[in-house]
Amino acid sequence: MSIAGNEALLEFRWLIEEFRVSLFAQQLKTRKPVSTKRLHKRWSEIDDQIRRQMPDLL
Repeated sequence: MSIAGNEALLEFRWLIEEFRVSLFAQQLKTRKPVSTKRLHKRWSEIDDQIRRQMPDLL
């Protein structure tokens, strides 16, 4: 996987952490807006990126 792919996965991991904060510790606030819809959209983008980079793997 490329460096960009790794960075995208790391970013997604932090989006999940932000989502957890938004659910369980609202008073802390999040750095950027996050929702299940945004998570699904971002995951779909990452999946597309991986499929383009490694078509034979998937």
